[in-house]
Amino acid sequence: MFRIAAATVAILGLLGVWPGPREAWTQGTPGAQRIAVVVNEEAISVRDVEARMHLVIVSSALRDSGELRQRLRPQILRTLIDERLQLQEARRLKIPVSETEIKGALATIEQQNRLPPGGIETLFERTGIDRASLVDQIRATIAWNKLIRLRGGPAVQISEDEIDEAIADATANKDRPEYRISEIFLPVDTSDQEDDVRRLAERMIQQIRSGADFTSIARQFSQAGSAAVGGEVGWVRSNQMDPELERAVAAMKPGEVSEPVRTLGGFYVISLAEVVVPSQRSADTVLAMRQVLLPVPPGSDGSAQLAQATKISETAKKCTDMDDAARELKSPANPDLGRVKLGEMSPQLRPQVESLAVNQPTKPIKFTNVVLVLMVCDRIEPRQAAPDRDDVREQITRQRLDQQARRILRDLRRAAFVDLRG
Repeated sequence: MFRIAAATVAILGLLGVWPGPREAWTQGTPGAQRIAVVVNEEAISVRDVEARMHLVIVSSALRDSGELRQRLRPQILRTLIDERLQLQEARRLKIPVSETEIKGALATIEQQNRLPPGGIETLFERTGIDRASLVDQIRATIAWNKLIRLRGGPAVQISEDEIDEAIADATANKDRPEYRISEIFLPVDTSDQEDDVRRLAERMIQQIRSGADFTSIARQFSQAGSAAVGGEVGWVRSNQMDPELERAVAAMKPGEVSEPVRTLGGFYVISLAEVVVPSQRSADTVLAMRQVLLPVPPGSDGSAQLAQATKISETAKKCTDMDDAARELKSPANPDLGRVKLGEMSPQLRPQVESLAVNQPTKPIKFTNVVLVLMVCDRIEPRQAAPDRDDVREQITRQRLDQQARRILRDLRRAAFVDLRG
């Protein structure tokens, strides 16, 4: 959050998308220099809107169409208005953005896209992206980052007691699920924006599920501080989220994108990457295990063995039950697997047992020639390292700067004179 380099790089998203040359959307556009909106006496032209529209469509891998452009236009306008307000406030506070900083951001884009020095200019020609539009976005991002650090500084003095409390909370909640998520946040500042913002969130979800790039869309549209890093929030404990988000994420599977989630401030779109329980995810965890292994005879479909394994899975309550079942069914394998380190288990078996409670059997695990049921008899957790204090301090700082950024931008919007011309 608010990392200048991360905020300005990777705006170009997928380089495999090569739309037509710039003339396809600039030359011959009626009224290209007409004023689209006036923000505190500064004009944004129709051409500015179209140039940013093209940048968003290319970088987010959206499927271009007249309908898409019509639907995106209100949010593009809002983004350009916000950027203009941010730059105006930066000028008022005499916060400079140097050409060296802009060149550095462009050079970082080149590096991340594996382009040679100066190769971004060729990229502009090949994609039809307007250089000035990207530079305007970079300039606004750098200025806003500096402004938030300047104005938000007094609010982000993190005491050692606060860090101690955060570490104690993490330790006390080590058995709660943690989710690795990314977010897109669309604020709702007034009640009359509710339906429009919801529809925008729904359109983004539809595009993402159809193959558009979540990361690029988050960079272009999200109003959370995480937009600077493509919406990536990282690992979040269930009790660290708003209740509405917690309920939505708990119902998701890794790889899924949520429906719009309404919170007090606006709508979220969440992408879930992973779910873990911290106390159960260490590769150094040692499990004492029992098994019942049932061979599948050649030519058999294994249905009889699967039925036997299902009965074991439903009735076994302790490890001696596994021993008894193995003996009764004449399993050829020793039921006692001894102690096994979680990180040394095969990729097929580890997901089946890493979240099991002691004395809880797995469901039947079917392979080509065998059906298997496993049970964890004991779990020896490694000593849990306390969270790193610097990481905790940075996390709290990001959260507070994010809150400051939203508040400052909301105040700038409310005080602004904005005249939409068309």
